[in-house]
Amino acid sequence: MGNILAQIWDPLFLRLASSVLAAVFLLSAVRKIRDLRYFTGAVASYRLLPRSWVRPFVYTLPWLELALGLMLLLGWRTREAAIISAMLLLLFLFAIVVNLARGRTDLDCGCSGSHHRHIIGYKIIARNVAFLIMVFPLILWGGGLLTFDGLPEVTQRLILDIYVLDNLLPIALAVTGLYQLARIIWQMARLVILTPTEQKQ
Repeated sequence: MGNILAQIWDPLFLRLASSVLAAVFLLSAVRKIRDLRYFTGAVASYRLLPRSWVRPFVYTLPWLELALGLMLLLGWRTREAAIISAMLLLLFLFAIVVNLARGRTDLDCGCSGSHHRHIIGYKIIARNVAFLIMVFPLILWGGGLLTFDGLPEVTQRLILDIYVLDNLLPIALAVTGLYQLARIIWQMARLVILTPTEQKQ
């Protein structure tokens, strides 16, 4: 028993678990944000949320996943991020199991956008259960010594104030704004260059 706990406690194991989960959430968030229209349809197809709740959920979940992914990647407030991650994974499992119980075995999970469709089933359930197993050590012991949480508190504040709040956050917001603006311009350009025949169709 002591050897097992020692392995779970090992900083390298905790760092690996948090990095894998971070990659999963970051990749999922980016794919959802790039194809919000498809994600909206996927969420609505689960038939679990009132119609008025679908759009707020769609516009909230990817950014929550993005934040969780960054927190787990940096190892900042790892326990809190792991707890919220576990809640999300349980929510996903609930939605999948309910629809499988309804006999809807051809439903796309909606977790990776239109270009990476995954039909719900036992493979998706097993994958989420595996992620949950990886989350539990992070909830119990955090990210270990090799993370942001392992730094002295003074160093943490310095990094947050100077690098994150003053530099990284404004850059991230600017890039996001430019990306959305580029998408709007592209959509407007497509409308302008449509031929009369295409417009009638």
